[in-house]
Amino acid sequence: MPSATPSAAASSGTSAICQAGMEAKGPGDFRRRAKLRAAASPPATSSDQRAPGTTAAVFKSFSTTRLNNAGQTAFEGFLLQDTGGVDDTNDNDDAVCDATTIPVDVVDASVDRGIVALQGKPWLVAVDPDDADGVMQVRVPTPTYEWTVGDGAPPVASRRNVVDTGECLTCHVGSLYQHGGNRVDNVGMCILCHNSASNEKNIRVGMGVDASEAYDGRTGETFEMKTMLHRIHSAGVEEQPVYAIYRNRGIYAFAPDESDVPNWDVVSTEGCTEDEITDGKRRVFGSDPESPDKCEVHNFHSADYPRALNACTACHTADITVMPDQTEAMATTTEAGSDEWENQLDDELQGATTTACVTCHADGASKGHAYQNSWTPQVFPEGRQTIIDAVN
Repeated sequence: MPSATPSAAASSGTSAICQAGMEAKGPGDFRRRAKLRAAASPPATSSDQRAPGTTAAVFKSFSTTRLNNAGQTAFEGFLLQDTGGVDDTNDNDDAVCDATTIPVDVVDASVDRGIVALQGKPWLVAVDPDDADGVMQVRVPTPTYEWTVGDGAPPVASRRNVVDTGECLTCHVGSLYQHGGNRVDNVGMCILCHNSASNEKNIRVGMGVDASEAYDGRTGETFEMKTMLHRIHSAGVEEQPVYAIYRNRGIYAFAPDESDVPNWDVVSTEGCTEDEITDGKRRVFGSDPESPDKCEVHNFHSADYPRALNACTACHTADITVMPDQTEAMATTTEAGSDEWENQLDDELQGATTTACVTCHADGASKGHAYQNSWTPQVFPEGRQTIIDAVN
């Protein structure tokens, strides 16, 4: 697959949301065309609508060479552009288009492919005849699309698929949508941000919380998909360690019991505003009095997972390799290093197989066995590239 230099694609890296399918429109140009109908006066039959309303957003994730990870040193998911200003007042069948530029020069020239996802829900005629505005938003899986940088065409080989969203929906009936309800029923969307390089240490630093004060005794924690879901699903198992995620919209702790979470029972509203207290927020233990994020809602959960923890196909595809192939699965950031958050070369890394195992088998003996057969979490000279070069 050809790589595009920044200069070659910077002027033509446009994506558009209009009608029809997904198609390439020239060098660096990716288009997902989808019909966007009027919210105020939708047509009588709207079964063909698959476009979001006014809360659409485009996400991107780039990687070097392959998204099944040979050289995935630049894998990062983030909001590219909020398209909330889309005009959806048309009352005919013409598509309302929104153009979003995806500049190639924001990533290394060696990056040759990426993924975009389109969040939001389509507007349809309301089922309830008494509905005030006559329309409703309906649940449609969030679409994702892989494209080749430089020509917008699909890659020769898609990234490996290890999770079956359909299996997730057998338990998470009507609940597999997050972040405002606009990211729906597609694990392929989730991993754009919940990737192996993710870590929320920057949030803890911003709050002024160090490891001695944190609810889990750590400087930061990853929220990559396999770690997060393995840890949450196993959180109710006796003696499992605390899994805590710090966000600027709440603190989330998972453990067998609240008493297992250090300092969770220290409740204070000192320094919190009246509005924050009304919203159920309280002081984050150890937070800096000067931090604007020192008061947050605290959420505790102890999962009562109904399946055996080793029932892998409860979530994974039937052909899942329990021990991940080190050439196709990336090492996990267990410590984010310095406060240069975009620099991944100083990340402390843990092997993919080790992570898959110890996120459920979290006792000392299991970790010792895993580390003995791989490596203890550490910083590598060239980050993930060092590991990639070693296995290849």
